Amino acid sequence: PGTHDTGTWKINKANSAKCQNLSLKDQLELGIRFIDIRLVPYYNSAKNIDDLAIYHSSVPGDVWFSDVVNDCRDFLTTNGKETIIMSIKNEAGVDDLTFNTALDVFLTTEKQMNSNVDLFYTSNVVPKLSDAAGKIVLFRRYTGSTKGIDATIDWPHDDKTSIPTQNNMMIQDVTAVIRMNLFPI
Repeated sequence: PGTHDTGTWKINKANSAKCQNLSLKDQLELGIRFIDIRLVPYYNSAKNIDDLAIYHSSVPGDVWFSDVVNDCRDFLTTNGKETIIMSIKNEAGVDDLTFNTALDVFLTTEKQMNSNVDLFYTSNVVPKLSDAAGKIVLFRRYTGSTKGIDATIDWPHDDKTSIPTQNNMMIQDVTAVIRMNLFPI
């Protein structure tokens, strides 16, 4: 099970960009294992580190990627046989070099930050579950990198596929609007 725009729980309720009411920690505890993370590079001098902000379209989610990584690490430390699949998308469409440079800080330093164990599985080959246990499997929806499973081929933006993609994926990335007539005439 997974969530669409996983990092939007802090967005104001009146804003249509909010897709989730529960924090990532709560989503993981309830069984979510596929998370949809949409990032915009942000250089936050207050944190004195490069970070990426969670966004939905042009709306900031008031959540940082570093917080998402920490929540995933905490969950996987407690639940070492579990796996999280993280779909990452370059939400602002910034140039490949800028996006990959900001993201690679998290993908390449995990070994030093997590007791010599890589937190991210960044191979472009779908792993056996035993190889992915205790890891975040990177599902890449951005270009300019070979890290992670390539989900850029035939993935329509804000649409869905009617047949499997070249990588045998069926995609549904459509925001549905449901109208209900609460007071029938």
